Amino acid sequence: MTNYQDAIELLYNALLDKEVAKDKELYQVCLDAKADLDKNEPENFIFSKLGQSLSWYLMAHKYDAPKTITDLANASQKILQKYRGTIATTQILGGLFGGQS
Repeated sequence: MTNYQDAIELLYNALLDKEVAKDKELYQVCLDAKADLDKNEPENFIFSKLGQSLSWYLMAHKYDAPKTITDLANASQKILQKYRGTIATTQILGGLFGGQS
């Protein structure tokens, strides 16, 4: 599950989860991501930022979180990894074909 539509659906599911709503910090992280989506920010940026925020949250809370959050964190991390891979490939190819002496 690495496509943006699946991750967006997981985000909406997390926002509807009563356990998530009870935790103000966690709920705010999800709301911030939804606000970025509403502003038409690039999805790779949104889910990269969300993935980092959820990783910090999970570490700080000893990985005790609702399943909707762990699913969302996993999907966000997959998007982040794919995005980082694209950046790395671009940098490598740029270095090879950039004409640097």
